Amino acid sequence: MSQSITSHPEPGIVGRALLISKDPIISHQLSTSMQRFAITAELCTDPVAAAQLVNTRKFDAIIVDVTLNDSAAHVLENVRGSRSNHNAVTFAVVDGSTRQLARRLKAQFVLDRDSSGAVLSNVFRAALGLIIRERRRYYRCPLDLPAKIALEGESEAPCKIINISEGGAAIQANVNFKPDSQVRIAFNLGSFFTIGSEICWCDNNRRSGLRFHSWPAEQRPNLQEWLARQLEQTLPERVAKLFTRSE
Repeated sequence: MSQSITSHPEPGIVGRALLISKDPIISHQLSTSMQRFAITAELCTDPVAAAQLVNTRKFDAIIVDVTLNDSAAHVLENVRGSRSNHNAVTFAVVDGSTRQLARRLKAQFVLDRDSSGAVLSNVFRAALGLIIRERRRYYRCPLDLPAKIALEGESEAPCKIINISEGGAAIQANVNFKPDSQVRIAFNLGSFFTIGSEICWCDNNRRSGLRFHSWPAEQRPNLQEWLARQLEQTLPERVAKLFTRSE
């Protein structure tokens, strides 16, 4: 079973965490510490359900109470083998008898069950940069940006980019596209981009999803840098200051 145990009133969040634990006290302590850094947490008390979530949902951090023993090991193994979450930042909650297990599972951060709130905050502060970098990998920035798009071998047509990420974009156009079509899209974000793409999906409102696959090498870091700036503008001010200091 899983449930949302934190919400943040500010418009931006640092990341989303999956917290696997059957201990309500530990869960409350961890969620309170994460909330200070605008990290939202989803609590899952069932390791089997947690393994399914790891394979079907995207999280920036995975926190496992390894006193669940073999079940915990299975979840962390799934994280590294997961298509969506293999780069997620991992935390292990341990006691004296499970510390060695956490080392074998190669958790990036280890939290003692009896840690104070100050200690937990220090650990999450140390992990903050990694969590934000992980969120950057799939951050999708909303836009209302004029662009030009063309099917392979055809002339350009106007379109509008609705959102964009490192891997692709959603557009709206007056042209009907078909999935798997090869297109070229051109747009300006301070730097000019021309990217070969594949149409992944279309809907009845002439919106389409593009997967980027072919573009000049120098354009990719330009887009990554632009997206990083947009993401950082969405962070709560108190967290942005901490992140800037850690950079």
